[in-house]
Amino acid sequence: MTTRTAPPSSMNIRELMTRRRTFDVLAIAILFFGFAGQGVRNMVGFYGSGVVMAVLFALFAWSFALSGASARRRPQPVATLLFVLLCAASLAWSVYPFHTLTAGVVTLGVTACGLALAASRSVDEITDLLIRAFQAILIASYVFELFVALVWRKKFPPLTMLGQKKVPNLLNWSQNDLFDGGPIQGFMGNRNPLAFVALLLALCLLVRWAQTRTRTVSTLVWIGVAVLTLALTRSGTVTVCLIVSLGAAAAFILVGSVPKRARPGVVMSLCGLALVLGVLAASARIYITAALGKSPDMTGRAEIWKALLPMWREHPVLGWGWVIGYPSDVAVFAHFIPREDGTPTTQAHNAYIEALFQTGVVGAVLIVLAVATVLIGTYATAVHRIDEDRLLVLPALLATALVVQSTVESRLLFEGNWLLFVVLASFVASE
Repeated sequence: MTTRTAPPSSMNIRELMTRRRTFDVLAIAILFFGFAGQGVRNMVGFYGSGVVMAVLFALFAWSFALSGASARRRPQPVATLLFVLLCAASLAWSVYPFHTLTAGVVTLGVTACGLALAASRSVDEITDLLIRAFQAILIASYVFELFVALVWRKKFPPLTMLGQKKVPNLLNWSQNDLFDGGPIQGFMGNRNPLAFVALLLALCLLVRWAQTRTRTVSTLVWIGVAVLTLALTRSGTVTVCLIVSLGAAAAFILVGSVPKRARPGVVMSLCGLALVLGVLAASARIYITAALGKSPDMTGRAEIWKALLPMWREHPVLGWGWVIGYPSDVAVFAHFIPREDGTPTTQAHNAYIEALFQTGVVGAVLIVLAVATVLIGTYATAVHRIDEDRLLVLPALLATALVVQSTVESRLLFEGNWLLFVVLASFVASE
């Protein structure tokens, strides 16, 4: 004999809906802060933004606990989590322990948020959260750039530097180039991450529309905003990410259009074509970078890598210690590869060299395994389930953009990009 379960009361339903909306709002706030955190730091400074981050982490953890979801019941992305644990453990041997402690707390917090988000929401729901966060970043960026262009009418420094007589040019929050055709820097104060957010937004919108064929007008409007942003930022790195991502999207369209029995052969052919195109692109990098307005070493990146590798040899196995941005108060970084305005370079501009330098051979192996697992896993899932849910192509396209960017930027390992990577890694682990 079974006992009839009473239907949930309207009060319970309202409470559950309130909890759900609260979680979603906090998730959007976490994503916004992750991808545009430099804008917050420009407003309230390093320690002020740390307080904002701590509050967001605490509220998100509280909301996750109320949701009833649990990340412990899911398979975990082993290589990804081992890399994070290594980053935190590097405090024991770090050359700059205070900075490693700070970066370790941030990385652990961001990783926990990624795991919680993946455990609480489906791919479709996470896609909507990403879209809202990216839209909010673009809205904030254009409002900010319009304020600078129409009201301030000159270069705008971070609020924490307003009283300084001279601000290094690369540290200006906005260069006031909106009505000069760019490049604009937006709320985050950097054109490359702004362009990358526009690219990720466009990918999310395109795949969602391909799945639902709804919200056509709003989708076109926002894709137009994303394309405008790409044009106004003029980021060579993101242009390459766009081309490769669109190539991957075209490949998925081809795979989905042929009968299942023919797909293995099509997939193998496409993999071979991708390998050939990769070799040709590497051989023609001089011409490609020239077309993008870059030098053959992507604007001085080779110089950075050549400087870091001898330093890595001093601590080859476990690295110098984890840090998000090289600390200028450490002597060796105070004048490290000065940029055009005299400020030191603060990252390796390559996620794998970054991992090698900061966490040694052990960390580099782990991050390569993590990236390979995510890339192969998202592609395999997209191909195998393309008929039942075309939205599952999106993780593969997002992973593609992240991995392409990781060859010339270190941002894969930091904040918003790392949060998204953890979400993708959790998705692959659970499949």
